[in-house]
Amino acid sequence: MAWLEAQIRNSSLLFPLLQKYQALSTREQKLVLLMGVFVFIYLVYSALWLPIHDQRETAQNRVNANLKTYYLLVENAAILTASQGDAGVSLEDRSGQVLQALVSRTMRKQKLVAQRMNLDGDSRLQVWVENTSYAEISKWLALLAKEKVAIYSVQFASRELGMVDMRLTLD
Repeated sequence: MAWLEAQIRNSSLLFPLLQKYQALSTREQKLVLLMGVFVFIYLVYSALWLPIHDQRETAQNRVNANLKTYYLLVENAAILTASQGDAGVSLEDRSGQVLQALVSRTMRKQKLVAQRMNLDGDSRLQVWVENTSYAEISKWLALLAKEKVAIYSVQFASRELGMVDMRLTLD
């Protein structure tokens, strides 16, 4: 306790406040102490409890929105599966060489250049395209979809606005 008193006396901010507090009457000291307790409780409320409560409320709203979407999907599952069965797309199974020839032909048609093409096993083809407009790539992907080519994986990396690098594995 002596250490704390020494620290307060050496403080240029706290010591004058302590002197002013001690100069008050006992009734005023009690009022200042009570006000300090209320200020402390308000600070704890606004700094700790309020942000936690807001985050909990936001999370609950997200859960409710996701549940609403889930229930909507469950209610319309029969409609969704029925419409998928009518418009189902059958993808063709091609060898790696046939797939490579098809990709080369469609890329030439769209005026795209592949930085690299590698066969991955018997039926997969990896294609790297760098610094190309996303609009051009999306047109090429639509052309591949018309040719019934399955995309196994795709990774995009943005270079600048509208320009991307893409790594694509076709099956």
